[in-house]
Amino acid sequence: MASKLSVDQRLDLITRGFNLEDVHGIDAIKSALEEPSKTPKCLWVTSPTGKPHVGYYVPLAKFADFIEAGVEIIIVLLDVYSYLDNVKYPMSQVRQRMYYYRFTVTAALESLGIPTSKVTFVEESSYHFSREWILDQWRLCTLVPQQAVKDAWDRSYNPSILSPMFCPGIQTLAEEHLDIDFQFGGGDQRGIFAFAERFLPQLGYRERGHLMNPMIPNLHGSKMSSSHPPDSKIMFLDNAETVERKILEAPWRGLDPAENGVLSLIKFVLLPVAQLQRKRQATNGSTNNNEQVYIDGNSHQNNIIARDVSFKIEAEGKCHVFSSYDEFAQSLASGIIQPSDVKTAAVKGINSLLRHVRKIYENDLEWQAVDELAYPETSLPVRLLSYGQRWIIAGQQSKSVSQEKSILRNNELPQLDDERQSPELSAHKTMYYKLHNLEQSPEILPGARNELLAFFATTLDTALKESPNEGILKLDTYSREGLTDFLREQDEKVNQQWEDCVARRRQGAPMELFKDRDEATWWLKQIAPVKYVDGAWLGYINRITLPFELRPFVKNSWQVLSEELGDGDLAKNHAHVYRELLSKSGLELPAGDTADFIHPRLGINEPTVWESALAQLLISLLPHEFFPEILGFNMHFEAVTLETLKASRELKEVGLDPYYFQLHVSIDNADSGHTAIAQQAVCAYLEHTYHIKGPAAAQQAWRRVQVGYILSSGLSGKVTCPSKRKPVEDAFPRNELEEEVIKIFKAKALVGQKIHSHSEIKIAGLRLVDWLNPSRLESKQWQMDFLDSFSRSKAWIHRGDSGKSRFVSELSWGGRMFGAFTQTETETVRKWIDGMPNSDSQIYFKFVGRAEDLTSPTESRPSINLKRSNTHSLEVLELLSNRPISTYPKLPAAPYELGFAADTIPRAAKFVPLWFVHPCLLETFVSVPWKTTSPFACSIVKILRAQAGFDIELGVVAGMDEANRTNSLGLVEIGLKMLHDWGLPQ
Repeated sequence: MASKLSVDQRLDLITRGFNLEDVHGIDAIKSALEEPSKTPKCLWVTSPTGKPHVGYYVPLAKFADFIEAGVEIIIVLLDVYSYLDNVKYPMSQVRQRMYYYRFTVTAALESLGIPTSKVTFVEESSYHFSREWILDQWRLCTLVPQQAVKDAWDRSYNPSILSPMFCPGIQTLAEEHLDIDFQFGGGDQRGIFAFAERFLPQLGYRERGHLMNPMIPNLHGSKMSSSHPPDSKIMFLDNAETVERKILEAPWRGLDPAENGVLSLIKFVLLPVAQLQRKRQATNGSTNNNEQVYIDGNSHQNNIIARDVSFKIEAEGKCHVFSSYDEFAQSLASGIIQPSDVKTAAVKGINSLLRHVRKIYENDLEWQAVDELAYPETSLPVRLLSYGQRWIIAGQQSKSVSQEKSILRNNELPQLDDERQSPELSAHKTMYYKLHNLEQSPEILPGARNELLAFFATTLDTALKESPNEGILKLDTYSREGLTDFLREQDEKVNQQWEDCVARRRQGAPMELFKDRDEATWWLKQIAPVKYVDGAWLGYINRITLPFELRPFVKNSWQVLSEELGDGDLAKNHAHVYRELLSKSGLELPAGDTADFIHPRLGINEPTVWESALAQLLISLLPHEFFPEILGFNMHFEAVTLETLKASRELKEVGLDPYYFQLHVSIDNADSGHTAIAQQAVCAYLEHTYHIKGPAAAQQAWRRVQVGYILSSGLSGKVTCPSKRKPVEDAFPRNELEEEVIKIFKAKALVGQKIHSHSEIKIAGLRLVDWLNPSRLESKQWQMDFLDSFSRSKAWIHRGDSGKSRFVSELSWGGRMFGAFTQTETETVRKWIDGMPNSDSQIYFKFVGRAEDLTSPTESRPSINLKRSNTHSLEVLELLSNRPISTYPKLPAAPYELGFAADTIPRAAKFVPLWFVHPCLLETFVSVPWKTTSPFACSIVKILRAQAGFDIELGVVAGMDEANRTNSLGLVEIGLKMLHDWGLPQ
């Protein structure tokens, strides 16, 4: 960073305010300043233990001087260090605390008017495990005596614990591996700084400078620490009443700020911050140039505390304004102002400072969720609501919904093993990531198939229980006319719903998807996982190993995917279009195939979205086994939805680009668009199956098409915005059975809570004793969250089958809870469990008439050995297609003669296997839509289109024109034509 100040002026800015003994290595700092092309770097570390307190304002306010001096500030969040030093908490919780610290420090800097763009946050674990760092750690271990480690700490040290002995070295090595010039910290860092000054040179590294700010006492007069009791210090998120209570109740211990917590706040927090604010006001053109200290403000503008701030004390009807601490201390010592006056002024000053921090927290759902995950022992539990992951903080007594605070849960990454995350959501996110990176995670394939079967079973079971004579299930057998009528009926139903919606809006009704731009942005963010896999259900359908008899139906379906991918034009690629929409809306999300995309910090945690996205990725994986299901899924998903129509209108109303949704209204039309193509593919496939395999096979294929259709409709990925959700009082209980079950648990909670007080059994990360807290169970929100979480606890409940549920077994003879429930109560629980959607794959196999242990073609087909090039071409083709060539549909005539001489045919036939398999070199490039959002991948799309025989891309989509084209000839068709022309056996 360039600075117009001289080296001495910059050095003075950096070191001013420090006592001489608190500045070490000033020559190293000056040397860094003297290098004309160098930006000096300052390191400030923080270890995420207890919640940060206002004492952090002391170092943070000093950042302003560093920035003015042209120094780059690096804040290291010590996650590994904290884990080793404070062994009470798991690494997953430590990392959540690290995120909490980042949120807090960022908000505190903003409250000071310090631009966070000038500060870089670094997670210690991001460099801690590099080969170079580890080697330095071991080198350091060979140099450092145990006593040197003990001397580095400012507190008593327990030599029986090994892990904290690494901590001084960890902080020391950060200086070298982050290439900083000086480190800044509190006086309690003196020992660690001396450790660094001693041992870094012994490792052959240059010595760094060190600066130490004063450590202020807590309100009781001892050192302020994040690990001390909350009432001994003021926390950043304390409300105004709490701040007032803590300060007014604080003991008054003389006039020495080192022992008087209230005076230390004034001297080391309020006055320095006031000076910073005054300087910023002058920089921004304030006309008030007096030397008074300003603290007491009421507004915040442009990241700078407004000009109506002043540190003043009212005593006996007079207002006293002070420009320095000495002036203030003299008035206090002389009795002009009294301790009670000082406390009152301190309350106003601190609350003025924290007002902005509180506001950020109240508007930041991610921070609120991280708060609960990082400090569950001090935060009231957060619970899951169905359809939307809305979480409610409930107090010890029942509150109305209007009194409860709502936040969105932010689950930790699966690999961090956070006990408080939803296991299902965590597993779905992890599988989503791995399916985007299948080459690195092939081990998930068996589990992926099982998950797909569970999705089939759950959605099918729900449909069979709730509407067995409605929807596509009412078409017991297939006919082209019947299916056409059904799809037209569904289309007309959506159109009528849209007409009704438009009529309501014309009469003055509010928007129906979201209430404003902010909520629309939230909605766009939540559905991103689904939009990033737009078309994924067809991703693997074009595999060369798929039976050749399916090529005509594959080609029509792949036309849909090709258009989803923009036909090779990046600007038209749907995933890319959605990414551009997010960017225009102010959302810059990580790439959809990265681990960052599934990270809880993003706050994308709607279970229905991840389920829908995962279903699309899963069903495409095994086209050999689930080809009819893919066609059925495609037929439902490509239909225009009411949600798409609403979004195309309402996004425009809030000033956001609606084109992505307008695009789907037009391209998915039922006349010539994707809906029409999808229907034609289904009809052609079923009629081909009937012709080749007979009516029984066609009926089974129809059942499987229905399963795919139901999977898409059952896992739609819809998200309801917070303002559009029904109040929990109206939404719960959802049926009479739930009402009876919750009555049972409420009754048991009253008599059984103390019995379970020592139980470590957890459901959805929360202890059973917490779930069964009688006062919490008075809240309908808590009741619904408990039943939802308990019903998804696989350790206790087998959804849809009470006979396989451990909970029911425990209520029976021989179980640990035998006699706790009456016969009537047990039967009620059984009915409740039996009514849940069942994920048993037998439901799917029974419905479609398949044997459960049927081996998929991908498992039964032997691999092809290309070295055996003398294998008869017919045998190779039948091996590839899993069906005799004589059963293939009639191919279109070739538009030209291939022109092989008769004597070359035997030799040419040997390369036929290579001819048929070589397209597989590129086919997986486009199997996951997000992977196609680059110019390179779009080029691959065009190559694959040419290989498959698609027409030349023009400015508009081909739609049904491509599906109806009779002169389509791809590499497979050319290969089959060669066999025909060569007279090889058909």
